[in-house]
Amino acid sequence: MSDIQSKATHCYTLHEAKSKTSALLAPLCQKYNLIASWQDNVLHFHGMGIQGSVAVCEQQVQVSVMLSALLKMFQDKIQHEIDLHLKQVFVEVAC
Repeated sequence: MSDIQSKATHCYTLHEAKSKTSALLAPLCQKYNLIASWQDNVLHFHGMGIQGSVAVCEQQVQVSVMLSALLKMFQDKIQHEIDLHLKQVFVEVAC
């Protein structure tokens, strides 16, 4: 089971949503030394003490993250950062 789950709705095409997801994760990969790769419509990522995925669907993006015991101490902060980035990239607008 995931330690962190978050989601955002969107009105983009699947291609646009995948592009925005890549743009969302790129600076985080650089900042936290994460490795990411696409498998169909799911962007998988992992790094020291963290692994997760971002599933891109036609109207929603779903983030699932598993944390090591050490990082679980920062779970609330990580959850907040994920939610903040999702809101910045996938601004909820009327579809």
